[in-house]
This record gives sequence, C-alpha cells and structure tokens, in this order.
Amino acid sequence: MAIFRSLVTTWLPTESARIELRGDGDKLTITVARAGSVESRLLKDPEGRVMTMQNVGFASAFNFDDLRGELAPATVRWSDPAMPHQFEHRSGARGRFSWKVA
Repeated sequence: MAIFRSLVTTWLPTESARIELRGDGDKLTITVARAGSVESRLLKDPEGRVMTMQNVGFASAFNFDDLRGELAPATVRWSDPAMPHQFEHRSGARGRFSWKVA
C-alpha cells in the first residue's frame, strides 16, 4: 500500500459504499454507489487469446501473480463532491493478486 501513499497528497476520510461486481464472459462491470464505475473487456488477438503484459511497473506495484496483467481496456468514471473534478480514463489491465495487511 506504500505506492498509494506516494501518489496521494491529501487523504479524505474513509466512507462506506456498496460495491457491485458483475462478470459476463470477457466483460467485467464494477459499480461503486455514488462514486463511480468501471466497465472492462479483455483484449484478445484474432485467434481469441487474451493479450498480456509481464514484468511491467503496475504489475509489480500491485503485486500481481507472476507479475502478469491481462489487457482489458476500460471506461472508468469517478466523481465525488469532495473531489476537485470528475476523473475519467480509458485504459486498463486485470491481474490476480493477494494483499495482506501486516
């Protein structure tokens, strides 16, 4: 979690929110009540194989299994009255990981 501390200068109080995850084949949809959403679909080559990246910075920072991420472009939107502006981007990857709190 140290990576987050280095990226965020002002931490807001923690809030609870309902999180819904829906998987439909290659598509994953995540909705966080009152805060935002993620719609992601795995990127595949013409033969149907999922495209991956290995040993890249984000896979290491988030401790992805095998340092491997599956490319999954997404539409991501976050907004909150406490944020200076709405945040939106269109990139993404998926990976398996295990976070342990010490």
